[in-house]
Amino acid sequence: MPGPLGRIATMEEDLNAYVTVVAESARRAAARAEREIAAAGHRSPLHGQPQSAPISWMYAPEAFGASGEDGFASGGRR
Repeated sequence: MPGPLGRIATMEEDLNAYVTVVAESARRAAARAEREIAAAGHRSPLHGQPQSAPISWMYAPEAFGASGEDGFASGGRR
């Protein structure tokens, strides 16, 4: 299994970095993005790129400069 899902499959047991991996949903989203890109080009620089959030962002957002309920850094741009 190549790509990001393959790396997660081979390393997750040791790293325990994800709460939930939604592989089938990710594969469907990737196939849909590939069709959209082939038909009309990229909608944005990240269109079709896999996304994930480390556990630490969910449990310690302040460590990444986020504060408050909205998750934005105080004094930062919105």
